Amino acid sequence: MAFAKGTRKYHRSGWLLAAALASTGSLHAEIVFHGSGTTLPGAEMVIEASRGETRGSNLFHSFSVFNVLGGDAAVFVGP
Repeated sequence: MAFAKGTRKYHRSGWLLAAALASTGSLHAEIVFHGSGTTLPGAEMVIEASRGETRGSNLFHSFSVFNVLGGDAAVFVGP
């Protein structure tokens, strides 16, 4: 019986956690460029080479937020 009681407490905790996460708002994909604050919209976010900085033969991008959800894509287009 002690095992069943412990399971019930765990189950109750799981529901509380799920409710807390649900109340924080919906999840969304978001990419925000560092410095400019520019946000890319949509499920397929295209990041052009012109948004980055070239040093030698390397291309660098800087983001303050980089969240891509499952099923979405961040596509880097470069030279």
